[in-house]
Amino acid sequence: MPDSLYQSALTSLHTTISQTATAIQTSAQSRTNTVSETTEYLRRVNLHTLITTDYTLPTTPLLLHITGTKGKGSTASFAESILRHSHTLTTGLFTSPHLVCVRERIKINGRAVSEEVFGRCYWEVRTLLAKHENPDDLPTYPGYFRYLTVLALYIFNAEKVAAIILEVGMGGRYDATNVFPQPTVAGVCLLDLDHCR
Repeated sequence: MPDSLYQSALTSLHTTISQTATAIQTSAQSRTNTVSETTEYLRRVNLHTLITTDYTLPTTPLLLHITGTKGKGSTASFAESILRHSHTLTTGLFTSPHLVCVRERIKINGRAVSEEVFGRCYWEVRTLLAKHENPDDLPTYPGYFRYLTVLALYIFNAEKVAAIILEVGMGGRYDATNVFPQPTVAGVCLLDLDHCR
C-alpha cells in the first residue's frame, strides 16, 4: 500500500534535519539570513502579501507574535483560546516544539491540523518551492523550522483564519517568525539567558 500524503510529507520533512557538527556550525553562521530567506520562501509560495499586510485593517487577520524564554507557549495558547471563545474568531496557532506529532505545531481553532491538510499543504508548498531557480544560492527548500513556519502560514492563509498567533522558535532577532514587520500585538514573556550561543 503506498504511503499516505501525510506519511510521505513527514519522510520528506525529516530530510531537512541535519545534526552533523558541520551542519550545525553552518546553520549558526547563516542564522543572520533567516528573516530575509524566510521572506523569500514566503514570496515563492505566493504569501508575500501576507507579510506586507497592514494588520490594523479590519479585513486582515489579527497577528499576535509571542516571544520569551519561558511561558510563551502557554501565553500563545491562552491568547488563542480567548480569541476563539470570547471573540468567536477563527484562529491559527503556530507553536514549537511538538510533544507527540508535528501536526501539534499547527492548529486551527484549537485542534491540530488533520493529516490530510498537513500532507496536502506540505506537497503544495514543496511544489511551489521547487519551481524556483536559485541564483542567489538559497537552497530550494528551507530547513526544518523555516519549512514549518512557511507551511503554517500557508495553511492559515488557505483556511482564511481571522487571527494568527505565532510563537517564536529559538527567538531573537533572527527567528524565522520575524517576517512580520508590525504585528497587531507583540507579547514578551519572561526573558532568561538560555541559548546565548
